[in-house]
Amino acid sequence: MKRLINIIFTLIFLFLLGSPASSVEVAPRISDREIIEQLSTLKEGQEALRNEIKMGLRTLRNEMKVGQESLRNEMKVGQESLRNEMKVGQESLRNEMKMGQEALRNEMNARFESLTLMLQLFVGIAAIILGFVLRMQWQMNRRQAHMETSLETQKDEMAFIKGLVEKLLPPRGVL
Repeated sequence: MKRLINIIFTLIFLFLLGSPASSVEVAPRISDREIIEQLSTLKEGQEALRNEIKMGLRTLRNEMKVGQESLRNEMKVGQESLRNEMKVGQESLRNEMKMGQEALRNEMNARFESLTLMLQLFVGIAAIILGFVLRMQWQMNRRQAHMETSLETQKDEMAFIKGLVEKLLPPRGVL
């Protein structure tokens, strides 16, 4: 059995090995004259190709120059339009800033006016309170002065009455 398998594998191997050798074709013989003719046609084709490439390069260079010029012109026009747009934008920004400054000034003035009003109100209330305190102080001073004069009068009267009582009393050793 092993032998049969070995024989089959050997036959398959020989079959596969022999098939590429049979697929090679023999090239026909080319004469020197045919080779020279084909070389001359190749040279002519190369010359024609070189001329065509040179012409293509020239036209490409011309097209590139024209394209560069048109691009330069477009860039100049674009720069000018961009400058104009920037100037317009700057002007509008300046106007907006001026309007913003005016609005800010108006708002600040309104706040300062309200602050001034509040300060005036505070000073007025403080003056009224100070007036009340000074009036009360003056009244208390007046009452104190009146009380002192009253006490002074009472003191004098008491001293007078004491003097009378002492005069009316008999001397100490008599009784």
